[in-house]
Amino acid sequence: CLEASPARAALATSTERHQDWDAAAATWADVFRDLLATDALGRLVDRVRQQPTEAAWVNDRQTLYAYPAGDDLVIETRTWDGAAWVPVDRSTFTYRADGRSMGTVAERWDGGWLVVSRTTTAYDGAGRQTEVLQEARASPADPLEPTHRTLTAYAADGLGWSTVAQEWRAGWRDVSRTTLATDASGRPVERVLEERRQGGWAPDSRSLYSYGPDADEVISQTWDAGAGGWDNAYQTVTVVSADAREIVATNAAWSGSLWTPLDQTHTRLDAAARTVGYETRQWDGRGWGPVTRLARAYAGDVLVEETAERWSAADAGWRLSTTLEVALAADGQPLLRASRRFQSDGVTLQSGADVEYAYDERARVVSQTTTDYEAGAWAFDRRVLTTYDDAVAATTGRPRGALRVAVRPTPAVAGATVRVEGAAGPLRVDVFDVLGRRVATLHDGSPGTVGSLALPALAPGAYVVRAVAGERVAAVPLTVAR
Repeated sequence: CLEASPARAALATSTERHQDWDAAAATWADVFRDLLATDALGRLVDRVRQQPTEAAWVNDRQTLYAYPAGDDLVIETRTWDGAAWVPVDRSTFTYRADGRSMGTVAERWDGGWLVVSRTTTAYDGAGRQTEVLQEARASPADPLEPTHRTLTAYAADGLGWSTVAQEWRAGWRDVSRTTLATDASGRPVERVLEERRQGGWAPDSRSLYSYGPDADEVISQTWDAGAGGWDNAYQTVTVVSADAREIVATNAAWSGSLWTPLDQTHTRLDAAARTVGYETRQWDGRGWGPVTRLARAYAGDVLVEETAERWSAADAGWRLSTTLEVALAADGQPLLRASRRFQSDGVTLQSGADVEYAYDERARVVSQTTTDYEAGAWAFDRRVLTTYDDAVAATTGRPRGALRVAVRPTPAVAGATVRVEGAAGPLRVDVFDVLGRRVATLHDGSPGTVGSLALPALAPGAYVVRAVAGERVAAVPLTVAR
């Protein structure tokens, strides 16, 4: 049902077949399948979704991804009318060389492309954002008109900025203003929110920041119009240990004459600044009582175990809330991800899910099968079967000695390691999401081969890891699983 074309034939292609378990028939039933095509850089360029019928797969919708220049991205969606693809909408994202947004344009097909909304971002000569303008069209017959904008001005001494939010009502009208003052190192000192009212700007709330050798403090205040002054509301005091491995944050509320403790969080970090545990406590008027706690364990860069518990006052002990265990293969690829949620007794299983992964000889995922625990029993739920066009994929390989990128494990569950080889000059390694936005820079500038780079925490989804060394570019897709 998918029309073949020379352009698509030159791409690396794969098929994801999504199925649900049919308990009555005791078999897997097709739900839909996606036909995917990626370019030589590993970027998604075409996704066709098809629905199953008794006779064959039928086209449903198509999403096209184009990369006109740099990090810019155009996404177009189409539907199948039984004979051809019909455009529906299109979104264009443009970016600066440093990866920051220049704006977005949303269009709808109406016999031709009609701009529905547009966001434009402006910067000054120092690369600082100065204006964000939003425009929209009320109906196809109406013109594109401004709706909202924010204007940002920076302090002459560089110690802060002020942003004014406005809305369009036959002219620009001020809505609110946020002013931030910073110290010489760029840390916030005061943040004030004001609202526009008749007669001018009226204070609404503010936050005061102070930094000390033993603790940092943030005080939140609200404006008392009757008294014409600021009233304390909340306070957060943060204490960091000398080795930066333990952080204690204490929240308190103002009771009219003094700060009354509310709750407290103790966080533990490892040498890589990852959270390995925390405990929350609540003030009961006499002391701190435990509420919840969490512990994590890692194997290299991958989270392999997590246990969350809640305190039971009835038996003065901890009860399980949730658990997570990840079994890895020798090469670091996940084989099984098992999650559990327990009832209030901390023993009886309430729900659970096991996700099993299988791979081909090239360490690519070929199946993901999910088994759920519901209503007191385990049962198959869903699975995704992936097949690859190896003949095409082989033609996109790079010769020996070229720039190479590898990511392990994939899919990543809670972390992954990127290995880059063959860089003979300045190297940059970035991570991009499916919209083409740079979400992380892993390496920039140092020449030579990079042994391994740790990925930061990323939301579940599809990404591309791209390395650039001079004129050579290498990229590989990355999937972050739940």
